Amino acid sequence: ISNIVAKAFMTVTPTADIGIQNAGGVRVDVAAGDYTIADAYTLLPFSNTLVTLDMNGQQIKNVLEDAVDFALQPSGSTGAYPYASGLRYDVDASQAKGSRVANLEVNPRVAGSWSALDLAATYTVVTNDFIASGQDGYDTFQGPFDAGDYVDTFTEYAQGFVDYVTELTAASQIVDRLPADVYSTKKYIGRDGCDHSTRSDCVSY
Repeated sequence: ISNIVAKAFMTVTPTADIGIQNAGGVRVDVAAGDYTIADAYTLLPFSNTLVTLDMNGQQIKNVLEDAVDFALQPSGSTGAYPYASGLRYDVDASQAKGSRVANLEVNPRVAGSWSALDLAATYTVVTNDFIASGQDGYDTFQGPFDAGDYVDTFTEYAQGFVDYVTELTAASQIVDRLPADVYSTKKYIGRDGCDHSTRSDCVSY
């Protein structure tokens, strides 16, 4: 569901090219069946708003490296792990920070084809204001946020998800599992070198 949440935030924010959401901000699974506004606020229970930041590709890579590093630290939180929409990447936790996130590809608003993330190009990222302020280890976000270089959409993040689901139902569509090719994590290798993408016996993240 975290991939869908990231897609929802991107979809309801017209200026956004990419959506990024931390795993810990998404609190429950979503079961099959009818879905209510109360369910959405159980899924996304915090008082976060959606904000946009203009960042170059290198900064976006750095954000992901920050998040993965914090997720792996004993003093960190697995809830920092990044999910995205319009962005996909490989993660190798056995590498050092700075070399864990590779093969980054971008497809702004998932409206075209995938291409390599241009480290010099500027993209508009939508995320929640909690991680945008540098919380959960998202240090690279904090610089532009503290400088005021962001736009607060004043959309509460659960309401953003409600708006997305409402758009789907108005078009007689349902919330369903996304195609595998738009999942943000294409490949995940654990700290012990086990490739979770090809093996079912990995025991360490």
